[in-house]
Amino acid sequence: MKKTVLTTMFALLAVAVQAQAPDILWQKSYGGTGIEIINSFSLTNDKGFIISGMTGSSDGDVTGNTQDNGIVPWILKLDSVGAIEWEKCYADTSLGYLGSIQQTAGEEFIFVGARLVGGNQRAHITKMDKSGNIEWTRTVGDDVLDLIDVRKTKDGGYIAAGDGNTNGDRNEPENYCLVKFDSEGFVQWKRILGGSGSDFARSVEATSDSGYILAGYTTSTDGDVTDSRGDIDCWIVKFDSKGYVQWKRALGGTGDDRGEVIRQTPDGGYIIGGSSSSSNGDVQEQLYADLNYWIVKLSGSGSLELGKTYGGHRRDEVSYLTPTTDRGYLIVGHSRSADGDVTDHKGEADYWVLKTDGNGTLQWQKSLGGTKIDFPICALQTADGAYVIAGSSSSIDGDITHSKEINEEFISRDYWIVKLAAEEKKSGVNGAGDEAVMNGVAPLVYPNPVAKFLIVENIASGSMLEIINVTGKAIVCITDARTTEKINVQQLPAGIYFLRIRNNDVDFNKKILILH
Repeated sequence: MKKTVLTTMFALLAVAVQAQAPDILWQKSYGGTGIEIINSFSLTNDKGFIISGMTGSSDGDVTGNTQDNGIVPWILKLDSVGAIEWEKCYADTSLGYLGSIQQTAGEEFIFVGARLVGGNQRAHITKMDKSGNIEWTRTVGDDVLDLIDVRKTKDGGYIAAGDGNTNGDRNEPENYCLVKFDSEGFVQWKRILGGSGSDFARSVEATSDSGYILAGYTTSTDGDVTDSRGDIDCWIVKFDSKGYVQWKRALGGTGDDRGEVIRQTPDGGYIIGGSSSSSNGDVQEQLYADLNYWIVKLSGSGSLELGKTYGGHRRDEVSYLTPTTDRGYLIVGHSRSADGDVTDHKGEADYWVLKTDGNGTLQWQKSLGGTKIDFPICALQTADGAYVIAGSSSSIDGDITHSKEINEEFISRDYWIVKLAAEEKKSGVNGAGDEAVMNGVAPLVYPNPVAKFLIVENIASGSMLEIINVTGKAIVCITDARTTEKINVQQLPAGIYFLRIRNNDVDFNKKILILH
């Protein structure tokens, strides 16, 4: 009997079958005959989208560009199916580079970036009304060179991340910069930190404890960077509500390890999306020698809980990561690989979209694009459960179709938006294994590998939970499990075990690894 149980479990768990990737619902390109580079993409309250970036066009979808051969700021407002509601070209302003854009608690928009002030580059924060008309612009200060990411805060203000240094000199190494603004864009406080190398902040998140967390990467080995790992490290810094550092840590190995985006998870921890070329240190699953996608899960106090890499033999770089409603993750970036985890490669560089569960297990992946370079910057889940990916494309074939006339002798780059369908819900009935769901949501099991406490979430009422060893013996048995169980595994010998959750409708199985 024990042999039968063990054989069945290995059959269920040893083979990972990816789900079918969602189909394209619609895709649209925006721009003119010049170059368009998208920098930020966000959802809006009316279920539409707002895009900020730069354009070198004065035709097609672009109006108001009075700068001959100039690259100027361009903002686009789309409805829920990608139709243009309005567009604004800010050619006659001094806004310069546009970074992240977000809708405010009202109908207005806030964005950050960099502009020239007296011949020097300085960061700015700008507010515009619901039609794209500028209400105000504030320059941050001489020591903040640019701002890349901005988020709303609980007090109605904003928190922004970027790069700066105490001398305000673009020719000197840049450091992390975090700036807190009130609702009118006035600076309440700012922090600059790093070392003697270059420190590039890329993403900020307002946390549930009214604090903030910052992610990016660093080449410093001194100053505020006290635990350097290698050439380039992912560097995470957690601040309290007043901007004082609570903890910080470098992540990676001896190679190139970069953090591009950080988001808080439902358990109070953090998920980081980035890229890595290391195969040691904090990166234990490196696939190939070049950069691969890399995600890292940290606890609320910064302890490493999970690390996963994905990709092929060529360069695969993450641009964005977002938690999904099923407590998994949607990851997007560009890939030049045509092997490994990457299938259906299109051209020079593709949008490469991954969906994982909460443990980082790959559920599906999809390449999007044409034969040229397609470079995504963001992927978000919409209210209908679908996924929207935004970026720039220089392709005119494959998945890309254009509504405007194309000059095939001169291929520019346009904004390119793709919407994928929502995933079909799995029934999870009668032994669907690791794909089973309970109450419409797959059980979340972490950390895995585990050393002390195994957390199991989304357990259906009345379920039996067991941890079974390789001989088929149930070592732990909870007959009426709670919605969330925290299981102490410190007394169990290190090795492979199987988690099983059963009720009348579902038989969920998961392999776990205990390490001491």
